[in-house]
Amino acid sequence: MEYIPYTGKYEAKIDPKGRIVIPQSFRNMLGEEFKICLSFDQRCLYVMDNLQYKKSSYKLTKFKLSTEAIIAKRFHAYSFDVKPDKQGRIVIPPQLRNKVHFDIATPVSIVGSGLYVEVWLTSALDDDFDSVSEADTKKMMDNFSFGDDDESVEF
Repeated sequence: MEYIPYTGKYEAKIDPKGRIVIPQSFRNMLGEEFKICLSFDQRCLYVMDNLQYKKSSYKLTKFKLSTEAIIAKRFHAYSFDVKPDKQGRIVIPPQLRNKVHFDIATPVSIVGSGLYVEVWLTSALDDDFDSVSEADTKKMMDNFSFGDDDESVEF
């Protein structure tokens, strides 16, 4: 499997019809149709190509504990098919906009997150980034290597 991560951070605003423009670089990787879903923590939206969505969905079906099963059910209930128009805009369904407090003209950030894309309120993403301390970063870096640790992935 070749791993090509989603990377970059783009700014957008929700238009009066509840749409945002998905950057061309992301659309090229996502395909003509893809999924938009409520994140597990309900703080942002996930945008996934159909294959990644299927893989994630399948993994979630294995959760049997009540809380995990409810989170999996919520993930599926708040997942929608989207297809960009000719300008690259997608409609964010009202159910999702309400869950993550996206209002018309709200500044949002569209962020590459490796295996998928996330859509955040810009202010919430900034708070999230600012919440990571130097100690947290050092702890992560102590356990991280930029080397070739996973032989099963083709780069």
